[in-house]
Amino acid sequence: MSPTALFLYAFLLGIGLQFVQTKIYTNRWAVKITGGPDVADLIAGKYGFVNMGQIGGLVDHYQFQHSGIIKRSTIKSRGKHSLITTETKVKWIQQQMVQKRVKRTDTMDQADTASFNDPKWDSMWYIHCDHNCLTDMNIQAAWRRGYTGKGVVVSILDDGIERQHPDLKQNYDARASYDVNDNDPDPTPRYDATNENKHGTRCAGVVAASANNSLCIVGIAYNAKIGGVRMLDGDMTDMVEAQSLSLKQQYIDIYSSSWGPDDDGRTVDGPGPLARLALENGIRKGRKGRGSIFVWASGNGGQSQDHCSCDGYTNSIYTISVGSTTQSGRKPWYLEECSSTLATTYSSGDSHSLGVVTTDLRQRCTDEHSGTSASAPMAAGIIALTLEANPALTWRDVQHIVVKTSRRGHLSASDWQSNGAGYDVSHLYGFGLMDAEAMVKEAETWKQVTPQYVCEENIVQTAREFYMFKSSGCSSQRLQQVVYLEHVVVRVTITHPHRGDLSITLTSPSGTRSQLLTNRPNDHSSEGFLKWEFMTTHCWGERPAGDWILDIRDSPSPRRNSRLQGKLVEWSLVLYGTSTHPYIRHEQPRSAPLLPEDDTTEEYNGSCDPECSEDGCEGPGPHQCVSCLHFFLKFKNNTRTCLSKCPSGYWGDKKRCKKCYSSCKSCLGSRSDQCTACKSGYHLNEEKNNCVTNCEDGYYLYHEENVCRKCSIENCMKCTSASICTECSDGTSLVGNRCQKSCEVGRYYSEPEDSCEPCHPACATCAGLESCNRCAEGYLMENWRCVSSCSQGFYAVQLNSDSTDTQSTCKRCDASCLACVGPGKENCSECVDGHTLLDGVCVLSHNCVDGKFYKFGVDRYLYRGECVEVCPQAHFHTVLKACEPCPSHCKLCSSATHCIRCEDSFYINDGVCNKLECGEGEVEDPEYDDCMSCEEGCNKCVLCKFSILSVLCFIKANNTITITYTVHGVSFVLEHMADVCVCCCHIVHVFIILYPPDGKCVRECPDGFYGDEDSQECEECHSDCRKCSGPEDSDCDSCGDGFTLDNGACVPEQDVYDGECEDCHTSCESCWGKMKTQCNTCIKGRYLNADQMCVVRCPTGSFGSKESGHCETCPQGCAQCQDEQLCTRCQAARKSPLYLQAGQCVRKCTRGYPVGQVCKSCASGCTSCENATHYFFLHVGQCIVVCPDGFFEDTDQGFCERCHADCELCDGPEPNNCDSCSDTDHTLHNGACLAPCPAHTYRDSRSGECMACDSSCLTCSGPHDTSCTSCPEGMAMDAHGRCATPTTCPSHHYSNQDGECHLCHKYCHECSGPHQDQCLSCNQNHYLLNGSCVNQCPDEYFRGETQRCEPCHPNCLTCMGRHSHECLSCRAHLYRDAKECVDTCRSGHYASAVSRMCERCHESCGECLQDSADGCVSCREGMLFIRKQGRCVSYCPEAYYHDIHHKTCEACHLSCRTCTGTVWKKLCIAVTVLKPEVF
Repeated sequence: MSPTALFLYAFLLGIGLQFVQTKIYTNRWAVKITGGPDVADLIAGKYGFVNMGQIGGLVDHYQFQHSGIIKRSTIKSRGKHSLITTETKVKWIQQQMVQKRVKRTDTMDQADTASFNDPKWDSMWYIHCDHNCLTDMNIQAAWRRGYTGKGVVVSILDDGIERQHPDLKQNYDARASYDVNDNDPDPTPRYDATNENKHGTRCAGVVAASANNSLCIVGIAYNAKIGGVRMLDGDMTDMVEAQSLSLKQQYIDIYSSSWGPDDDGRTVDGPGPLARLALENGIRKGRKGRGSIFVWASGNGGQSQDHCSCDGYTNSIYTISVGSTTQSGRKPWYLEECSSTLATTYSSGDSHSLGVVTTDLRQRCTDEHSGTSASAPMAAGIIALTLEANPALTWRDVQHIVVKTSRRGHLSASDWQSNGAGYDVSHLYGFGLMDAEAMVKEAETWKQVTPQYVCEENIVQTAREFYMFKSSGCSSQRLQQVVYLEHVVVRVTITHPHRGDLSITLTSPSGTRSQLLTNRPNDHSSEGFLKWEFMTTHCWGERPAGDWILDIRDSPSPRRNSRLQGKLVEWSLVLYGTSTHPYIRHEQPRSAPLLPEDDTTEEYNGSCDPECSEDGCEGPGPHQCVSCLHFFLKFKNNTRTCLSKCPSGYWGDKKRCKKCYSSCKSCLGSRSDQCTACKSGYHLNEEKNNCVTNCEDGYYLYHEENVCRKCSIENCMKCTSASICTECSDGTSLVGNRCQKSCEVGRYYSEPEDSCEPCHPACATCAGLESCNRCAEGYLMENWRCVSSCSQGFYAVQLNSDSTDTQSTCKRCDASCLACVGPGKENCSECVDGHTLLDGVCVLSHNCVDGKFYKFGVDRYLYRGECVEVCPQAHFHTVLKACEPCPSHCKLCSSATHCIRCEDSFYINDGVCNKLECGEGEVEDPEYDDCMSCEEGCNKCVLCKFSILSVLCFIKANNTITITYTVHGVSFVLEHMADVCVCCCHIVHVFIILYPPDGKCVRECPDGFYGDEDSQECEECHSDCRKCSGPEDSDCDSCGDGFTLDNGACVPEQDVYDGECEDCHTSCESCWGKMKTQCNTCIKGRYLNADQMCVVRCPTGSFGSKESGHCETCPQGCAQCQDEQLCTRCQAARKSPLYLQAGQCVRKCTRGYPVGQVCKSCASGCTSCENATHYFFLHVGQCIVVCPDGFFEDTDQGFCERCHADCELCDGPEPNNCDSCSDTDHTLHNGACLAPCPAHTYRDSRSGECMACDSSCLTCSGPHDTSCTSCPEGMAMDAHGRCATPTTCPSHHYSNQDGECHLCHKYCHECSGPHQDQCLSCNQNHYLLNGSCVNQCPDEYFRGETQRCEPCHPNCLTCMGRHSHECLSCRAHLYRDAKECVDTCRSGHYASAVSRMCERCHESCGECLQDSADGCVSCREGMLFIRKQGRCVSYCPEAYYHDIHHKTCEACHLSCRTCTGTVWKKLCIAVTVLKPEVF
C-alpha cells in the first residue's frame, strides 16, 4: 500500500472511530434466579461468583461479581463461569456494560452571568414573577393555600447530595437515600478540586431547601423530605440504574432525574431490560399501587441538534419529561425539541437570563444552576405540592393534572398548535409552563381517572413515503378499546445507511402533527432503528378513530452514498387512553368543552369566553376570541388574550393594554408624569404626578395614600404632616410642632409675653414651663415627664458611654410583670394576682414545694406536690405538665378518658377498662383478657396446661370420684373434685350429658338419641334413624330393619318410582324434586330454612314460625329465641356484651346486675349491690353504672353521693371539686365555681379558668393589650381595643403631656412615645410584640391579621394561627400529628422520639410502638398478631397455629413443628351428678 493511500485510510478510519463508542464490559453480571437468595448464593459459589445481593426492589434479580475477571475490559468475558447459563434456576443473565450518562446542566461559558456571594430570596426570580417574568408558575399562591410539600418524599438520582448542607439537612431523609456506586447508605458526593459532583446537591436545593433559616434559598417544596441516590459517579450499568430507580418504591413518592444518554446529536439509547422493569414496577406497585412519579429532564442537546425522542427515558410513557424556558419566554440555546415533552419550567438559557439559585457543594450557595437539570427538580417540587394536596393521586392522575393546568402564557415558539381536544401544545414546551396553584386546586377535588386501556394495531407494510392507517381505537375489543387518548407510541424498525438523514412525522385523525424525529446532522450511524418507540403526548384528549398518517422523509446528506437506501421493515401504532371520558367526574378541560359522541366537525361551535365580543371565537379560551369586548393584552409571540380590565402596570388605549412607565403601578399614559399610583418603594408626588423614592424638602409622606404632600406650616423646611413640622428655617427653632423664635438652652419662647422664659428646674430644655424636651441632671424621662424615680410598671435606663440615647429614661416593663428591674419577661420583681415570681419570671401559680418547681426547658411534671421527671404508672401528663390519674383499672393511658392497657381481669372497650366477668359455663383465659367456653356439659371449669413429657400427670386428692377409660390404647383418668386441676397428656373431649329418661349423667347417649349442645341433654333422633348425630332425617348414622343409609338418610331398601309424579322427601309437604333440599312447604312440626330443607330445629339466630312455616330471624342480638319478641339466649360479644333481661338482649341491665349474659335481680329491699362492687353504684334503690349529673361515685361506699350545690358535675363533695358549674354565669377557677373573675383577670375560653389581663387594661376579654374592655382613669379605648391616652395626633405621631404631637420611631405606625418599644401599631411588614415592632415574630407567636405577633396555642412552638390545628412545630414534650401537636398519637401512628412527630406505623400494624414490622401492638384488619415478636403476618409461620378467636398466631409446644391448637385444656370441675354410682 502506498504512503498516500495509507494516510487516506488512517484519516477515514479516524473519522469513523470518533462516531463509534467502544463497549466496556465490567466484572459484574445481572442474573435472574428463582428459588430465593440461598439458591442464588449456591449457584454463585459454584461458578466462582460472589452474590452482591438483590438489585434494588427487583425480586429474583441478583448482582453477581467475579473477582477473577478484569474490572473493565473491551472484550466480553468467556470461560468456565459462562456455564452458569446451564442451570435450570437461571432464567436470564447479562454481563454489565458501562453506559455513558451525562448530567443535563447548561455548560455554556457563564463569565458574564451576575454572581451572588450571599444569595437571597429576592434572587429567586422564577418564584416571584411579579417584576421578573410575564407568566407566573404561581408557586407562592400554592404556598398560600397551605401546601409546602409536607409528607411527600422526593429522591434525587444523581452524583449524590451533601446531606450535611445547612440548607438541606433539616429535610434530609436517610430512608430515601443510598450510595449505589459504593454500596453504602451515605449518598455524600465525592469531593475533588473541580467540584464536578455538585449536580445532585444543586438539584436537591431547588426541590426542598429549608425555609426561613437565613440560609441560601427556599425550596419549592420546602417542607418535603429530600433524599439522594449516588449513582452517576462510577461505572453506569443497567443494574446500577435499576437499583436506583427501584429504591424504596413504597416510601419514595417522586424520583427526579436530570441525566440521560449523551446529548451529542448522534446517540440513540434508553433504559436496559432491568431499568425498564424498574420503571414498570414503579408505576404498577410503587406508592402502594398508586404508582411512583418519575420526573426527567428532557435534555440539553439543542446546540448539537439532538432530538429527545432518541432518549428512551424522556420518551417513555412512565416518565414526566420536563423542558425549559428562559425568563423572557424564549427557547434556551440548549433545549431539544420533541413530542414527548409534557410541560416546562423556568431555567437559564439566553444572554440576558438569570440562572437558578440553589444549594451548592461544600455547604455553599450558587446562582449558576442551569439547563433542564434545573427545570426537572422544579417540576418535582411542584408535583410534591400537588401530592400533599391529594396523596391518593396515581401516576396517571399527575400527568393529567399537568396537561390540564399548564399554560402557554408568553412562551415564544413558532409551532404552537391547538390539538383536537382544545389543548395548546408545542414541541419545545409541551403543554406549556407548569402552574403550581392550578395543580393543587385540581388535586383538592380530583377523582381518579378512569382505567387505562392499551390498543396496539400492527400495520401491513408497503413501500412508500406516506403510510396511512385507519384506526378504530380497537372498538371491537372491549378490554382494549381507547376512545380518549393519552400517550401515542409509534414502534418502528428501520434499516438505513445514515440514520441522521431521517425525519418522521405522525398526524392524528384530528390533524394534530407530531414531529417524532428531525434530521440529526451529527448522527452518522448505519444501525437504523430496531423496534424503537417514538412517543407523543400531543394528541392528549383526542379521539383515535380515523386516519393516522406516518410521514417518513429521507434527506440524503453529502457524506452518504446516494445509492444506499433505507427501508421501513415494520411499524405499529400503540394507543394509550381510556374507554370513557377521563374527566366525566371533573370540570371540563381548560381549553374545550366535551364534544358529543358524534361530533366530527372541525369548526368550533361551543360557547365563547365572556370577554369575547359578538364577533365570536375559535375556541373556548380568552385567547381564542376573534375580537375583545373590553381590553386585550398582546404578548411578544404575537398572541393576545382578552381581559375585563388592564392588569396592574398597564393602561387602556382604545381597548389595547399598554405598559405604564417603569415606576408606575397605575397610570393614565406611558410617560413618567402620568402616574396615578406607584410601585412598591416609590411614592406619588401629587403635584407633579411622578413617582419618587423620597419626598423632597417641603413635602411629607402621607402613608395612608402613599403620596408626597406639601407642608403648610410657616418657616417649616421639613414636616411629617400638614400641621407638624420637624425642621425650621434659620432664626427659628422647633417648639412642639411649630417653628418659633429661638431661645437659649434652659428657656422657652412664650407667645403671650413674646419673650424667652425659664424652663421648670427638672427640665434641661423645654417647650413650655413643664413640657420638657430633655431632663436636667438627676432626672429621668417618663412619658415626656421628668421624674426623679420611675413609677410602678417602669424601669430605669441610665445613660452610658455606649448608648446612642441622649437621655436617661423610664421604660415600660414587660406585660407579664407588675413591676420590674429591667426589660423582658425575665426581669420581673412583682407579679399580678394568680402568678408567682420564679427566678425573675412571672409564672402561673403552682402547688410545687419550694425548690421543686420545674425549670423552663426541663420536662418535669407535678405529682402530689412534687415535681417528677416521669409520671408513675396509671398516670399521664397533661399539657400543663401535671400528672393526672388514668381511668379506673387502667395501667397505661394517654388521657383521662382513653386507656391503652388495663389491669388484669379487665378488658379495653373504646378506651375504657371493663370488668371481665365470665358467666356460667365460661372460664377466664389468662393470656388474654377474655372468657372462653368450658367443654360441653360443664357449668364451671378451670384451665390446665398439658405436658407432653409424662404419660399421666394429675394431682391426687382424697375423696375423689375416678373414671378410668382408654383411648387408642392409652389410659386416662378423670378425677372429680372442686378446685382440683387434673392434667392429661393428650386433649380428650369427655362429654357429660344429662339423659332425661332416667335422670342420670352419661358419657354417651343410647341408641335413638344424640347429644344436643344447646340443651346439654340427650335429644331424640328422627324416627327413621337407629343412631344419629342430630335431629334431622339426614343426620342418621344407622337405620332400622328394611331401610338402608343413603347420604345420611334412611330410605326403603326397594324404592321404586313409577309414573310421572314422584314422591317428595318425607320431610316435605310439597316440593319441586325428590331431594330433601327441594321442599316448598313442610310437614307439621318442621320449618323451611334458607337451604329449602324442612328442619325440626332452626339454626342459631332464628326460630320456627308456626304462622309462616319458615325459619324466621330472631330479634337483633339474640342467639336463640322463642319468637320474634322473646329472646332465650344472647349472642356472645366481648367488646359490647349483651345481657338477657325480660326476654330482650340489652347492653346494660336497667334492673338488677349482670351475671354472665343474664341480668339478675337484686334481693327484695336491697340497700346496696353486693354483686356489682366495682362497677355499679346504688342510686334511688337501683344499681347503675354511671351516677347522674349532680352526683359523684363514692367507690368506697358504692353509693352515688350528691355534689356541692355550686357544681353541675363534680368528682367529690367539696365546693372546689367541681368539674362544671350549675350557674352558667359562674366561672370555673381552680375547681371552684366563682361569680365573675377577680379584678384584672378574664375567663380563658380553652381552660375555663381566670387568667391575668394585660397591665394596661382595667377589665379585659383576653391576654393582649387589644383585649381591653375598660380602661384605668385618664385613659380611653382606641380603635384597636387598647387603653391609651386620648390624642388628636395623626398616624406616626404621639401626644406628649402638653398634648403636642411628635414623630414616632420609624418602625411605629402609632405610638405612645418616641422609643422603639413604645409602638402601639406597626408599619407595613412589621409586627407588634410587647410594644416593639419586629420584622419576624419569634417562636410561640404568629403573624396575626392586625399586624401583631399573637401567641400560638399552648401546644405549639411555632404556628400559623392560634388554634391547635395550626401548629408548625411542637413543644418539647409533644408530637406533631398533621398540623396538631399531641401527647398521644392517633391509631395507626406512633410517637417518634427522633422526629418528634406521629409517624405512620408499618403497613401491617393497627397500632405500634415503632415503625418497624416488629413494633406492632395490634394488627390492621386481615392480619394476624404474633404477640411475643410484635409482628403482624398474613399467615402463621411454622411452629405457630392460628387462634381464630383472638386473630393471633400462638406458639405450639416446644416439641411440635406444626400444630392445630393450644396446649391449654379446659376441665369440667362442677357437674350436676344425679346418680353418682355410675362413676
